[in-house]
Amino acid sequence: YPLRRQRQMCIRDSFLSGAMNFYNSKVEIMNLNINNSIAEDGINFINSYVKLRNINIEGMKSDGIDFDFSKGEIENVFVSNIVGDGLDFSGSIFSIKNSDFENILDKAISVGERSKININNINVKNSNIAVAVKDGSFSNIKDFSFFNNAEDVTAYLKKTFYEVGGKINIYG
Repeated sequence: YPLRRQRQMCIRDSFLSGAMNFYNSKVEIMNLNINNSIAEDGINFINSYVKLRNINIEGMKSDGIDFDFSKGEIENVFVSNIVGDGLDFSGSIFSIKNSDFENILDKAISVGERSKININNINVKNSNIAVAVKDGSFSNIKDFSFFNNAEDVTAYLKKTFYEVGGKINIYG
């Protein structure tokens, strides 16, 4: 291929790191299992509106579900045995309800790049970090159970161009 064509393919391919990928989409997914995929992430959403219900993601070599500049709702999600983050949010607005995370090697829920995430009734166990909020992001956490994690909740500045770290309100 000419150089220009190769460059376009590399840029396009860099967005498609999931077993499933959605770009500029309105998506509702119910009753889905993704187990031990060879893809980097279980699902990738980019600039999409998303509703997830009754989702089971296990055994991913990077993130369970990656959300970039997306909005939506997540309910009854089980994420386990993940090498990266369970749910990874960048520039996104979401609510998460009634969900469980287990054996996540990085962060069960990573809230970054000016995301706003409301979390209600989650359980995180045997993971590195339950919830991390960073880089101008905000999160409300209500009704939770954290068990045997290296860190339960963290807020910090990772990328200095955001000027402020994360903010968290914790209830219950």
